[in-house]
Amino acid sequence: MPTDIEMFLTAVAGLLVVGLPLIMFRVSVPRRVAFEVLAEHELTSAQARLFTRLDAELLELGYRPAGNRRTANMQGRALIRTYLSAADPAVVMMNLMASGVEGAGEHPMNYLEIVTSYQDGTTLATRNAEISDVLETLPGHLIQERKGLRSAAKLKAEHDRKAAELLVHGPLHMRPEDFERVFDEFHQRWCEHQIGRGLLTPVDNDPTRLRPTVKAGLRGIANFLNPLADNFSWPRLAAGLLVGIALPTAAGLWLAGPGGAQVERLAAATGLSPLHCTLAGFALLLTLTGAVVGWLFTGKAFVWSFLLCYLPLRLVAPLAIGATAILSLWAGVVAGWAAARRERRALLA
Repeated sequence: MPTDIEMFLTAVAGLLVVGLPLIMFRVSVPRRVAFEVLAEHELTSAQARLFTRLDAELLELGYRPAGNRRTANMQGRALIRTYLSAADPAVVMMNLMASGVEGAGEHPMNYLEIVTSYQDGTTLATRNAEISDVLETLPGHLIQERKGLRSAAKLKAEHDRKAAELLVHGPLHMRPEDFERVFDEFHQRWCEHQIGRGLLTPVDNDPTRLRPTVKAGLRGIANFLNPLADNFSWPRLAAGLLVGIALPTAAGLWLAGPGGAQVERLAAATGLSPLHCTLAGFALLLTLTGAVVGWLFTGKAFVWSFLLCYLPLRLVAPLAIGATAILSLWAGVVAGWAAARRERRALLA
């Protein structure tokens, strides 16, 4: 078996041994979500700035704020700001998925969702979330994913196009006081569906909460390893290829040609071996590569950085497999650090 495959299988085995129990026993969701109402003056300045911009954009569409609610018994205490229109049955929700840290800018996990409910139980949701669902969608719940579409007006236009096809189902208007009741009814049906599909099961010592099953845990690991999940987009891929593949490939080809003599002269001047000079040069290059890829892909930073660096190094660089793997892992670590820095700067909830 090729060494590359052995390394990959070893890494996957490590994820299964360590990651699967963590997912199954440290992650849980409540059967019924409890909310805390937040007044405007309780928002952080970063949240207020974001909502001020969004309020102005949605006001042009006929929507006004209808309250802020923070989930009180979820592990990631999300903040939801709802918007309603007297002339449109769709509900607009801004979901802030961070953790209570002051920041600036938009966090990659925050997303805008537009939802229309219908008399026969059908639900249409259009969202720009950059996270992929591991659990299953309820029957009759139609979701339009529009990753990277940040404009509320454009997202609403996408929603309206699909909603026009569903008018025969009888769209329902929601009042501000209906939010928690409607949310609770939907969430309870969602929980029962996940239990029926073998993805969630009651926590042994707390029947009010559900935890992932082995099946759900395996899906989570597969989602983590899948570079095309979550915040993947073709523009991001193009930028990642330009930086992640072009730079290491160019460096490898240069070393195989005229760069070899330059390395020999550098080694003679520094007293280091040519191999150490080569490794140091690649380490600096991959540090830059990892930082850029991490800034681009955030949630998938480690996976994308490792892939984009490992493949060109393996094909064109005059390095052993072990050195290639270590350098690629280093790029992944840097990418994870860069992604974390970007997220910390953008935490809003």
